[in-house]
Amino acid sequence: MSKELLKHIGESTAYSAKGHFKTADIRRINTYIYIVVNIVFAVMAISGLFTQLWIQILSIASLIASILLLISETHGGLGICSKHSKFGNIYLELHNDTYAEYLKDNVDKSNLDKLQERLNRLNKTERPNISLGGRYWAKHSIEKSGEMTIWWN
Repeated sequence: MSKELLKHIGESTAYSAKGHFKTADIRRINTYIYIVVNIVFAVMAISGLFTQLWIQILSIASLIASILLLISETHGGLGICSKHSKFGNIYLELHNDTYAEYLKDNVDKSNLDKLQERLNRLNKTERPNISLGGRYWAKHSIEKSGEMTIWWN
């Protein structure tokens, strides 16, 4: 039973860690895209190479990117990325400790209880939500891309 519990903790922490990392990546990429779109479209509009219709289209696209950037920033912006990375690292550390315990021939009940308590305490901690995109990217990274060794199966 103790090896099964270690597998459960290992799987849970792997997906949580990877989900936080991928959510931070998505937020960071989106922020940079919004900024680059604004800069590029402004330069294109100023260049004088486009008709009035294209300048209006570029202005609308730039406005949309600005609004999305503003919305992103009001919901934590790049600051939330560091929180996701922090929790990703905490889950990853717990995952690695769980794996080290799993590799032992005899699982120490007190160590198992400590790992379970760490997971329970971490899951009760207020933390940023993993985005839907982060969940799918994490799942794909673990199951298809091989970014983590799946030892809990």
